[in-house]
Amino acid sequence: MSDRFMQQSRNKVKASFTSNGNSITAWLYFNDEGQLVNFISQDRYAAGENGTMERLPWSTPLQDYKDINGHRVPGYADAVYSYPEGELVYGTFATRNVAYNCP
Repeated sequence: MSDRFMQQSRNKVKASFTSNGNSITAWLYFNDEGQLVNFISQDRYAAGENGTMERLPWSTPLQDYKDINGHRVPGYADAVYSYPEGELVYGTFATRNVAYNCP
């Protein structure tokens, strides 16, 4: 995985989440302000060239924190698979609005 997605080790925590029998474990990385700046998991699979499924590191680097409707949120994120030959950014996200507990 490139240095671009690696963070200082003092601000990280390993977390696990299970829902409906599906579990994921990931390292959550935070900056000195306590903002989540990356999520790195080894629990994702991608189809290989020969049709087999291979487990790859998957990350979601977050940046450009801003206030929206009274909430401090990341303004931008990528979804990245880390293949041995290089990274594939397969999704980019920009936060435009935030609403909680909507009817």
